[in-house]
Amino acid sequence: MAKDIQGFEALEQQKNDKYMIGITVMVILLVMTIGEFMLGEVGASSNGWIWVLILIGVFKAYMVVREYMHIGRVFSPDEEEH
Repeated sequence: MAKDIQGFEALEQQKNDKYMIGITVMVILLVMTIGEFMLGEVGASSNGWIWVLILIGVFKAYMVVREYMHIGRVFSPDEEEH
């Protein structure tokens, strides 16, 4: 019985850790989006900022795919069969 409780607590801790990572990534994406918008407003008249905006957009897309779409699980060998 104690082993079941420890397993449950470990599972809950894993869930909490993953939840906090998701929230942190969401905040990072929010800050980057605000910065991207402001940079776009300030640098709209010059073409020099376009590469910075593209790099920010690519990094944000990478973060979304990695954290929210779980693309790593597709190539993971330890996928559980249902």
